[in-house]
Amino acid sequence: MRPIANTTDPPDAVPVTGGIAADLEASACRGEYEPISFAVYALRDVEDLTLEISDLQGSGTIDSGAVDPSLLKFWYRSGLYSGDPNGRWLLKELLLKDDGLVRVDTERQHNYLRHSPEAGTEEYVLCSGSDSDHLAGVRPRDADTHQPVRVDRNTTKTFWLTVQVPEDARAGIYHGSVTLRWKSEGGVDERKIPLRLTVHPFELPRSPLIHSVFNRSRLSPNPDPDINSEYISEERYEREIRNQVAHGILHPNSYDGYRVLRPALEIRRRAGVATDRFFCVDLSYHVGLATKKGEEFR
Repeated sequence: MRPIANTTDPPDAVPVTGGIAADLEASACRGEYEPISFAVYALRDVEDLTLEISDLQGSGTIDSGAVDPSLLKFWYRSGLYSGDPNGRWLLKELLLKDDGLVRVDTERQHNYLRHSPEAGTEEYVLCSGSDSDHLAGVRPRDADTHQPVRVDRNTTKTFWLTVQVPEDARAGIYHGSVTLRWKSEGGVDERKIPLRLTVHPFELPRSPLIHSVFNRSRLSPNPDPDINSEYISEERYEREIRNQVAHGILHPNSYDGYRVLRPALEIRRRAGVATDRFFCVDLSYHVGLATKKGEEFR
Protein backbone atom coordinates (compact mmCIF):
# COMPACT_ATOMS: atom_id res chain seq x y z
CA MET A 1 0.00 0.00 0.00
CA ARG A 2 1.07 3.60 -0.38
CA PRO A 3 2.50 4.66 2.99
CA ILE A 4 1.12 8.19 2.66
CA ALA A 5 -2.24 8.87 1.03
CA ASN A 6 -5.00 11.46 1.13
CA THR A 7 -7.68 8.84 1.75
CA THR A 8 -8.00 5.94 4.17
CA ASP A 9 -10.02 2.75 3.83
CA PRO A 10 -12.06 1.47 6.81
CA PRO A 11 -10.57 -1.42 8.80
CA ASP A 12 -13.00 -3.93 7.27
CA ALA A 13 -12.09 -3.06 3.66
CA VAL A 14 -10.02 -5.44 1.54
CA PRO A 15 -6.66 -3.73 0.81
CA VAL A 16 -6.14 -3.86 -2.95
CA THR A 17 -4.53 -0.50 -3.75
CA GLY A 18 -1.00 -1.88 -4.12
CA GLY A 19 -1.79 -5.35 -5.40
CA ILE A 20 -2.43 -8.60 -3.57
CA ALA A 21 0.66 -10.59 -2.49
CA ALA A 22 2.90 -7.96 -4.06
CA ASP A 23 6.59 -7.70 -3.18
CA LEU A 24 7.80 -4.84 -1.01
CA GLU A 25 10.12 -2.34 -2.68
CA ALA A 26 11.83 0.93 -1.79
CA SER A 27 14.68 3.07 -3.06
CA ALA A 28 16.65 5.71 -1.20
CA CYS A 29 19.99 7.45 -0.85
CA ARG A 30 22.48 6.77 1.91
CA GLY A 31 21.29 8.27 5.19
CA GLU A 32 17.71 8.70 3.93
CA TYR A 33 14.51 7.47 5.57
CA GLU A 34 11.99 5.70 3.35
CA PRO A 35 8.61 4.21 4.37
CA ILE A 36 7.06 0.96 3.14
CA SER A 37 3.53 -0.09 4.01
CA PHE A 38 1.57 -3.31 3.60
CA ALA A 39 -1.67 -4.69 5.03
CA VAL A 40 -2.88 -8.10 6.18
CA TYR A 41 -6.53 -8.98 5.60
CA ALA A 42 -7.69 -11.94 7.71
CA LEU A 43 -10.00 -14.54 6.15
CA ARG A 44 -10.29 -16.03 9.65
CA ASP A 45 -9.23 -14.93 13.11
CA VAL A 46 -5.44 -14.68 13.28
CA GLU A 47 -3.68 -14.94 16.64
CA ASP A 48 -0.21 -13.71 17.57
CA LEU A 49 0.85 -12.41 14.17
CA THR A 50 4.53 -11.45 14.29
CA LEU A 51 7.00 -9.90 11.84
CA GLU A 52 10.60 -11.01 11.35
CA ILE A 53 12.83 -8.93 9.06
CA SER A 54 15.94 -10.48 7.57
CA ASP A 55 19.26 -8.82 6.79
CA LEU A 56 19.39 -7.33 3.29
CA GLN A 57 22.03 -8.81 1.00
CA GLY A 58 23.46 -7.12 -2.11
CA SER A 59 26.62 -5.11 -2.66
CA GLY A 60 27.18 -5.76 1.01
CA THR A 61 24.97 -6.48 4.00
CA ILE A 62 22.46 -4.08 5.52
CA ASP A 63 21.51 -5.21 9.01
CA SER A 64 17.86 -5.99 9.66
CA GLY A 65 17.88 -3.23 12.31
CA ALA A 66 17.81 -0.67 9.48
CA VAL A 67 14.16 -1.67 8.92
CA ASP A 68 11.96 -0.60 11.85
CA PRO A 69 8.43 -2.12 11.89
CA SER A 70 5.36 -0.52 13.47
CA LEU A 71 1.62 -1.05 13.40
CA LEU A 72 -0.40 1.68 11.69
CA LYS A 73 -3.50 1.73 13.88
CA PHE A 74 -7.01 3.08 13.42
CA TRP A 75 -8.40 5.22 16.22
CA TYR A 76 -11.05 7.91 16.61
CA ARG A 77 -10.36 11.58 16.17
CA SER A 78 -12.80 14.34 17.05
CA GLY A 79 -12.96 15.83 13.58
CA LEU A 80 -10.54 15.91 10.70
CA TYR A 81 -8.54 18.80 12.15
CA SER A 82 -7.99 20.52 15.49
CA GLY A 83 -11.24 22.14 16.63
CA ASP A 84 -13.41 20.44 14.01
CA PRO A 85 -16.79 19.82 15.72
CA ASN A 86 -18.15 17.54 13.02
CA GLY A 87 -18.36 14.19 14.76
CA ARG A 88 -15.75 11.47 15.17
CA TRP A 89 -13.62 10.03 12.42
CA LEU A 90 -11.98 6.62 12.38
CA LEU A 91 -8.55 7.34 10.93
CA LYS A 92 -5.45 5.26 10.36
CA GLU A 93 -2.70 7.44 11.77
CA LEU A 94 -1.23 6.04 15.01
CA LEU A 95 2.15 4.25 14.83
CA LEU A 96 2.59 1.71 17.64
CA LYS A 97 4.88 -1.14 18.60
CA ASP A 98 2.21 -2.66 20.84
CA ASP A 99 -1.33 -2.77 19.45
CA GLY A 100 -2.63 -3.12 23.02
CA LEU A 101 -1.46 0.34 24.05
CA VAL A 102 -4.73 1.75 22.67
CA ARG A 103 -8.08 -0.04 22.63
CA VAL A 104 -10.73 1.19 20.21
CA ASP A 105 -14.45 0.71 20.91
CA THR A 106 -16.20 0.99 17.53
CA GLU A 107 -19.68 0.80 19.06
CA ARG A 108 -19.20 3.78 21.39
CA GLN A 109 -16.59 5.40 19.13
CA HIS A 110 -14.09 5.82 21.95
CA ASN A 111 -10.38 5.24 22.51
CA TYR A 112 -8.92 3.81 25.72
CA LEU A 113 -5.28 4.29 26.69
CA ARG A 114 -3.30 1.78 28.72
CA HIS A 115 -2.05 3.38 31.93
CA SER A 116 1.05 1.76 33.46
CA PRO A 117 1.75 3.35 36.86
CA GLU A 118 5.07 2.80 38.61
CA ALA A 119 3.40 0.31 40.98
CA GLY A 120 3.37 -2.19 38.10
CA THR A 121 -0.39 -2.58 37.60
CA GLU A 122 -2.17 -1.66 34.37
CA GLU A 123 -5.56 -0.22 33.55
CA TYR A 124 -7.29 1.38 30.57
CA VAL A 125 -8.58 4.94 30.80
CA LEU A 126 -10.83 6.82 28.41
CA CYS A 127 -8.75 9.19 26.29
CA SER A 128 -11.40 10.44 23.86
CA GLY A 129 -13.96 11.96 26.22
CA SER A 130 -15.19 15.53 26.50
CA ASP A 131 -12.39 16.50 28.92
CA SER A 132 -8.96 15.24 29.97
CA ASP A 133 -8.87 16.06 33.69
CA HIS A 134 -8.82 12.35 34.60
CA LEU A 135 -5.68 11.86 32.48
CA ALA A 136 -3.47 13.83 34.87
CA GLY A 137 -0.52 11.61 35.74
CA VAL A 138 -1.38 8.91 33.20
CA ARG A 139 1.65 6.88 32.04
CA PRO A 140 1.32 5.27 28.60
CA ARG A 141 4.27 3.02 27.74
CA ASP A 142 4.68 1.60 24.25
CA ALA A 143 6.94 -1.41 23.72
CA ASP A 144 10.48 -1.01 22.38
CA THR A 145 10.00 -3.76 19.79
CA HIS A 146 7.10 -4.91 17.65
CA GLN A 147 4.65 -7.10 19.59
CA PRO A 148 2.34 -9.91 18.38
CA VAL A 149 -0.92 -8.71 16.84
CA ARG A 150 -4.40 -10.22 16.63
CA VAL A 151 -6.27 -9.72 13.35
CA ASP A 152 -10.00 -10.39 13.55
CA ARG A 153 -11.77 -12.15 10.70
CA ASN A 154 -12.69 -9.87 7.78
CA THR A 155 -10.58 -6.98 9.11
CA THR A 156 -7.27 -5.44 8.13
CA LYS A 157 -4.11 -4.59 10.04
CA THR A 158 -1.66 -2.26 8.33
CA PHE A 159 2.08 -2.35 9.01
CA TRP A 160 4.58 0.43 8.44
CA LEU A 161 8.28 -0.23 7.84
CA THR A 162 10.70 2.67 8.26
CA VAL A 163 13.89 2.01 6.31
CA GLN A 164 16.93 4.08 7.28
CA VAL A 165 19.73 3.44 4.80
CA PRO A 166 23.12 3.37 6.58
CA GLU A 167 25.51 6.19 5.73
CA ASP A 168 28.17 3.68 4.67
CA ALA A 169 25.94 1.43 2.55
CA ARG A 170 27.26 0.59 -0.91
CA ALA A 171 25.12 1.48 -3.90
CA GLY A 172 23.17 -1.36 -5.45
CA ILE A 173 20.13 -3.60 -5.05
CA TYR A 174 19.60 -5.48 -1.81
CA HIS A 175 17.27 -8.39 -1.22
CA GLY A 176 15.70 -9.66 1.98
CA SER A 177 12.32 -10.67 3.33
CA VAL A 178 9.61 -9.96 5.86
CA THR A 179 8.34 -13.19 7.43
CA LEU A 180 4.83 -13.23 8.88
CA ARG A 181 4.14 -15.92 11.49
CA TRP A 182 0.91 -16.69 13.30
CA LYS A 183 -0.72 -19.44 15.34
CA SER A 184 -2.68 -22.12 13.50
CA GLU A 185 -4.34 -25.42 14.27
CA GLY A 186 -1.19 -27.22 13.19
CA GLY A 187 1.10 -25.05 15.28
CA VAL A 188 2.58 -22.07 13.45
CA ASP A 189 2.09 -20.88 9.87
CA GLU A 190 4.30 -18.41 8.06
CA ARG A 191 4.60 -16.50 4.83
CA LYS A 192 7.65 -14.71 3.47
CA ILE A 193 7.22 -11.44 1.59
CA PRO A 194 10.23 -10.51 -0.59
CA LEU A 195 11.75 -7.12 0.27
CA ARG A 196 13.95 -5.24 -2.19
CA LEU A 197 15.87 -2.05 -1.44
CA THR A 198 17.72 0.01 -4.04
CA VAL A 199 20.49 2.23 -2.68
CA HIS A 200 21.21 5.02 -5.15
CA PRO A 201 24.81 5.68 -6.31
CA PHE A 202 24.63 9.38 -5.46
CA GLU A 203 24.31 11.51 -2.35
CA LEU A 204 21.13 13.37 -1.43
CA PRO A 205 22.11 17.06 -1.34
CA ARG A 206 20.85 19.51 1.21
CA SER A 207 17.64 21.17 0.07
CA PRO A 208 18.26 24.49 -1.73
CA LEU A 209 15.01 25.80 -0.23
CA ILE A 210 14.66 27.37 3.20
CA HIS A 211 11.48 25.85 4.59
CA SER A 212 9.88 25.26 7.95
CA VAL A 213 6.96 23.28 9.36
CA PHE A 214 4.13 24.34 11.66
CA ASN A 215 4.66 22.57 14.97
CA ARG A 216 2.43 23.35 17.97
CA SER A 217 4.62 21.56 20.54
CA ARG A 218 6.19 23.96 23.00
CA LEU A 219 8.42 23.52 26.00
CA SER A 220 6.45 23.42 29.23
CA PRO A 221 7.52 25.64 32.14
CA ASN A 222 6.49 22.69 34.34
CA PRO A 223 9.39 20.16 34.41
CA ASP A 224 6.94 17.24 34.72
CA PRO A 225 3.85 18.15 32.64
CA ASP A 226 0.83 15.93 32.14
CA ILE A 227 0.17 14.46 28.71
CA ASN A 228 -0.64 17.39 26.49
CA SER A 229 -0.77 18.12 22.78
CA GLU A 230 1.24 21.32 23.21
CA TYR A 231 3.07 21.82 26.53
CA ILE A 232 5.61 19.00 26.71
CA SER A 233 8.66 17.97 28.74
CA GLU A 234 12.26 18.73 27.77
CA GLU A 235 12.87 15.07 26.91
CA ARG A 236 9.89 14.86 24.57
CA TYR A 237 10.65 18.29 23.10
CA GLU A 238 14.18 17.22 22.17
CA ARG A 239 13.02 13.89 20.75
CA GLU A 240 10.47 15.64 18.51
CA ILE A 241 12.97 18.24 17.30
CA ARG A 242 15.65 15.61 16.63
CA ASN A 243 13.13 13.56 14.66
CA GLN A 244 12.29 16.53 12.47
CA VAL A 245 15.95 17.36 11.83
CA ALA A 246 16.70 13.72 10.97
CA HIS A 247 13.98 13.91 8.30
CA GLY A 248 15.43 17.05 6.72
CA ILE A 249 13.38 19.72 8.50
CA LEU A 250 16.27 21.99 9.49
CA HIS A 251 14.18 25.06 10.40
CA PRO A 252 11.20 23.77 12.46
CA ASN A 253 9.20 26.68 13.80
CA SER A 254 9.22 27.59 17.47
CA TYR A 255 5.89 27.95 19.26
CA ASP A 256 7.57 28.71 22.58
CA GLY A 257 6.80 31.68 24.79
CA TYR A 258 9.66 33.92 25.83
CA ARG A 259 9.75 32.51 29.39
CA VAL A 260 11.07 29.16 28.09
CA LEU A 261 12.78 30.46 24.97
CA ARG A 262 16.33 30.19 26.28
CA PRO A 263 16.19 26.47 27.25
CA ALA A 264 14.14 25.76 24.10
CA LEU A 265 16.83 27.33 21.91
CA GLU A 266 19.53 25.31 23.67
CA ILE A 267 17.63 22.08 23.04
CA ARG A 268 17.16 23.02 19.39
CA ARG A 269 20.89 23.76 19.07
CA ARG A 270 21.76 20.31 20.51
CA ALA A 271 19.28 18.69 18.15
CA GLY A 272 20.97 20.21 15.10
CA VAL A 273 18.45 22.89 14.10
CA ALA A 274 19.94 25.38 11.62
CA THR A 275 20.78 28.74 13.21
CA ASP A 276 20.95 30.99 10.15
CA ARG A 277 17.22 31.74 10.45
CA PHE A 278 14.60 31.51 13.19
CA PHE A 279 10.93 30.86 12.45
CA CYS A 280 8.51 31.44 15.28
CA VAL A 281 4.79 31.65 15.97
CA ASP A 282 3.27 34.03 18.53
CA LEU A 283 6.60 35.10 20.06
CA SER A 284 5.86 38.77 19.34
CA TYR A 285 2.54 38.33 21.11
CA HIS A 286 4.22 36.95 24.22
CA VAL A 287 6.81 39.72 24.23
CA GLY A 288 4.11 42.36 23.83
CA LEU A 289 2.09 40.81 26.63
CA ALA A 290 5.11 40.83 28.92
CA THR A 291 5.88 44.44 28.04
CA LYS A 292 2.36 45.46 29.03
CA LYS A 293 2.90 43.80 32.39
CA GLY A 294 6.13 45.71 32.89
CA GLU A 295 8.35 42.64 32.59
CA GLU A 296 11.81 42.76 31.06
CA PHE A 297 12.61 40.76 27.97
CA ARG A 298 16.19 40.06 26.94
